[in-house]
Amino acid sequence: MFFVLMKKFDLLLLLCLFCTAGYAYDRKCNASVKAGQSLNVIASPAQSGRVSRTSGSGDTTWYTNFTYPDTLTVFQVASGDSGYYTGTNVYGDKGFAERYSLNSADSTVAVIGVYALFAGTVNGASAHNATFKVWSMGDPITVAQQVSYSGFPVSISDSVMVPFTQLGIGPVADTQKSFYFPPPWVNTGSTFFVGFTLDYSFETLNGDTISLQCTKNGERNSPAYTVQVNISGTDTTTDTILQVQNATMYADGNWYDNYTQNDSIFNNLAVFPIVVIGNPNGVNSVSRNNLAFMGNMPNPADAYTDILVNLSQPDDVVVSVNDLNGRVVAVRDWKGLANGPHSLRFNTANLAPGAYIYTIRTANGAGIASKLEVVR
Repeated sequence: MFFVLMKKFDLLLLLCLFCTAGYAYDRKCNASVKAGQSLNVIASPAQSGRVSRTSGSGDTTWYTNFTYPDTLTVFQVASGDSGYYTGTNVYGDKGFAERYSLNSADSTVAVIGVYALFAGTVNGASAHNATFKVWSMGDPITVAQQVSYSGFPVSISDSVMVPFTQLGIGPVADTQKSFYFPPPWVNTGSTFFVGFTLDYSFETLNGDTISLQCTKNGERNSPAYTVQVNISGTDTTTDTILQVQNATMYADGNWYDNYTQNDSIFNNLAVFPIVVIGNPNGVNSVSRNNLAFMGNMPNPADAYTDILVNLSQPDDVVVSVNDLNGRVVAVRDWKGLANGPHSLRFNTANLAPGAYIYTIRTANGAGIASKLEVVR
């Protein structure tokens, strides 16, 4: 079996896991933290206005934060230089992936790359690389009778290798950057994961300690598990599906669910697929959490483009347009949008002709990126 399961649950233990608050075991810091206790986790380095602080009572968020409009904070996984929660660390974690769902009626939805925000420190002479990938989702993995994981990353659909020096990590400010897969671009056809893998030895990093940004613990909006009802004649059974929203590949080369197997972290990773929907018609969509994206039109655009989204619950939305070097050139936000479909009109009249990447993010940390062409 490709996946190694760290814990097995029966249904009673599963319900206890989601319905009770108690100890959270942290393999990174090798400590148990009880609600009301304090764990000394320091933030370093303090870059570009990021807040360096010691964790408060009961604080179990020892990783970077990325959400709109929160302040960005970079956390080490422990005091000293042991690395970061979502990147290089002394435990040798090798990969990080976030799940997206695809509803496609045809083959016009393509994943052409990844948009990500990193932090940390990179040696100017670094020879290390990160490989960005899009994976298909594997079959459900049984952990107990009528309890299973929804699936982990399996087959690689596309990939691109990027040197650490090109991840957008700077001495003054870090930059969101786009990383394109080589064409022909892929249509995943179903649920998929995007993320990256690393090949390194912590002892020989020579100052390369990088981290993918992510939201605060608890800001993930998708369910931890869902219950599937099976009816056969007069018999009814239920299956509990543990929903793998994001996962970490440990040094053993196997994927682990971040919530049930990796310190009960309930967050979103700041890695977004760059998707192109060739026929924006309200049917094709890519979604994460409460945000579904159906494309934009017209594209190419002259004076404006309408970005089609659907929210499963009320939320704030911000659209940020970046040039291909990662510089923000235009931003607009919509506060207090109701649940349901929306056409977000974005003014492109002041943008120079050319190609851009734009991201749609919600206040709870969901995000998707796409490509925009401006013509005159």
